[in-house]
Amino acid sequence: MRRPLALVDGHAYAAAWLYARVTTAQHQDKDGHLVQHDPPLVETGLRLFVVRDDGTFFGPGGDHPLDALGLDVLLPEMPPPSRTWSAQGVRAYRAGLRPDPATVLTRIADVASRFVDFDHSLADQRTMAELVACYVLATWFLDAFNVIGYLWALGLAHLPTMHEYERAVNEKARLAGRTLEPWRAILAVALWLEDHDPQNLLRRTTRRPREDRYSVEITENGLWEHLEGLSAQYQTERSDLEAGDLTVLVIRALCVWTARAIIEAIRHSGEAPSSFVVTTDEVVAFAQALTKKDEGDPASITHWHIGRVLGRMRLAKAPRPGGQGRRRWKVTLRELERWTMAYDLPLPAILAPEGSADPPPPVPPS
Repeated sequence: MRRPLALVDGHAYAAAWLYARVTTAQHQDKDGHLVQHDPPLVETGLRLFVVRDDGTFFGPGGDHPLDALGLDVLLPEMPPPSRTWSAQGVRAYRAGLRPDPATVLTRIADVASRFVDFDHSLADQRTMAELVACYVLATWFLDAFNVIGYLWALGLAHLPTMHEYERAVNEKARLAGRTLEPWRAILAVALWLEDHDPQNLLRRTTRRPREDRYSVEITENGLWEHLEGLSAQYQTERSDLEAGDLTVLVIRALCVWTARAIIEAIRHSGEAPSSFVVTTDEVVAFAQALTKKDEGDPASITHWHIGRVLGRMRLAKAPRPGGQGRRRWKVTLRELERWTMAYDLPLPAILAPEGSADPPPPVPPS
């Protein structure tokens, strides 16, 4: 459980940080000896609790201790108190009180409608507010989806002068086309702000050591120069593949690797397991082989890019021997079935629920 809200094996879990009084009569020291406390130690402070969808309360003094949850709870940082579940809310939920979904949707839509003007949008004001509300609710159930989209709000589109600044961005920016699209609105506003900054408060001075290390190069840039340079640097450092294409490549690599792992398991034991442990190195090797087969550049497929995609896919991490070496990931057949379905990719027959042991595609890593 790596987020305060989680869906695991058909159950919903919510984390809550509540004040609790903990009494300790004994504890085990570093040498394994029991140390008695007389009188017992009494501490009052915030403690982590987890509530299951059926109201079961896990934590100090709850229905069960956290260890009985059956999940690894990895929540090192506590969200702001105003964004966490209150003790009153937890008590109400355990008492059987449940919010009405329609009321929740209406309240969220009211907030969106209060602060966003959807004039000239896809639909009328209320319909667009309800669309935003549905999107907000979808973010509460991230674990239920393989792919989650995002809403792209375009502001200032009907400010007449903003179109002039957008045209200026198109002419001056080093990026163009699809790579410029996410930056166009930001850079247009930067130009607009510079024109409305007569005192040059937005200009910044940068000092860099020269090659001789005995003198300093001083440059002064405006907001536009700084952000435009940042946009160009970002595009230079990112992979040539788009994020979606890279995710597809990783899914394909996992399918080929898993198909081969199943064949090997059947040869040795006669049985096909349903879960596997794969290293980042192995995924990189198969992804590079697939890229080469597709006449791409295998060198563009790095451990850094593949590791980021595997992390975004929220695959479970498997323990590393001695806590060292490349990351290891746990992959199940059910997960591969969901990912291939989400990206409309063919699932090798051997990975299907009732698949045959046909050989996987001939793409051995080089």
